[in-house]
Amino acid sequence: TQLIDALLNKFFPEPMFRNDALECLTEIGNLTDLDPQYDPLFRKLFAGFITRLNGIFSPETDLGPAFENGSEDDCIFLQRLALFLSGFFKAHLKVLETAESQQALLTGMFYLVRVSEVPDTEIFRICLEAWHMLAQDLYQAEHKFQSSVGTGANVLNLGSSGHSNGSANGNGGSSRKFMYGPVLTGVRQVMIANMAKPEEVLI
Repeated sequence: TQLIDALLNKFFPEPMFRNDALECLTEIGNLTDLDPQYDPLFRKLFAGFITRLNGIFSPETDLGPAFENGSEDDCIFLQRLALFLSGFFKAHLKVLETAESQQALLTGMFYLVRVSEVPDTEIFRICLEAWHMLAQDLYQAEHKFQSSVGTGANVLNLGSSGHSNGSANGNGGSSRKFMYGPVLTGVRQVMIANMAKPEEVLI
C-alpha cells in the first residue's frame, strides 16, 4: 500500500519520474489470480490513478498532436498509458464493476478511447486487445442473459430498442451493455477510422 501511494502521489505527478512510475504501476495493475481480499486495493489504485491522470489531461483531449509533435518521453508515456489501462481492464474489469468504482471505470475507458486514436500501430494494437476482451465479454454475457430469460431475441438486439423484459434495470448482460454504451460508441468510431481504405480507382 505504501509503495502504491508513493508511486501515485509522489512520483507519477512529477514529469521526471512519470514514465518509470507508470511502468511500475502497470506491473502492479496486471497482477492476477490474487485473493479477493485485494480487490479493494485495486479499486483504490485505479481511482487514484484516474484522479492523477485527470490532473495531466482530460478524457476529452486529442492525443494525436501530443504524440506526433511531442517529445520522446511523451510518446513513451502514451504507450505505457495504453499498457496500463489495457492490462488493468483485462485483469480487473469485474473488480471495477461496482457502484463505487463505476465512474472511475468509465472515465478510464474514455481515456483508453482517446489513446486508441493515437496514430501509432503498436499503441492501437495494445488498445485493441482490451476492446476485443470487452466486446467478447459483453457478447457472452448478453447471450447467457437472453438464454436465461428464454427469449429468441437477437443477442446484439439489432433492430430493437434493447430494453425488452426490463433488462436494463437488472443485473444481467444487458445492464452492462447499456452501461458501456457511450464508450462503445467511441470505440466504433475509432475502429471505423482505422479500417483499411480501398485504393482510389483512377479512370
